[in-house]
Amino acid sequence: MAALSDLRPSPIAGTWYSGDPQRLGQQVDTWLDQAVLPPLAGRVVGVVAPHAGYRYSGRTAGYAFATVRDRPTIWWSFCRPCTIFTRRHC
Repeated sequence: MAALSDLRPSPIAGTWYSGDPQRLGQQVDTWLDQAVLPPLAGRVVGVVAPHAGYRYSGRTAGYAFATVRDRPTIWWSFCRPCTIFTRRHC
């Protein structure tokens, strides 16, 4: 895993989500903790979650990721439409 210093700073931190890492972590933990899940039959094998600004989608994403919160992660894949650049840059 890359060291924190090896990661590129987000150009949108502080716009669609908190630019303060501690505050962001608290927000994510709160959304996960507040998710009251119904009984789930079977095993969750994937999650589809929104990625819009957390003020709009954080609570919904909290429910989605709460289903896999305490499970080991095999791999992550983030698929999203290009929202910043023109199509030729995506």
